[in-house]
Amino acid sequence: MSKLIFMCKENMELPLDYEPCMDYQAKAMADDMVRTGECLNWDHAYESSWDWLEYQLGWERKNGRDT
Repeated sequence: MSKLIFMCKENMELPLDYEPCMDYQAKAMADDMVRTGECLNWDHAYESSWDWLEYQLGWERKNGRDT
């Protein structure tokens, strides 16, 4: 059984180009915006972060990730 667990654990490794999910990024950005005083309301900061992330994603899809 330990061999089975070990095999499954190997499959759980993240790829080298792993990026956190967008929700995690939006929450981290909102926390930072509130901490620095850029926004006073966390909900507003969270929605603003999502707007920015969605804009960036659209730009990357339109122009390619490397440009």
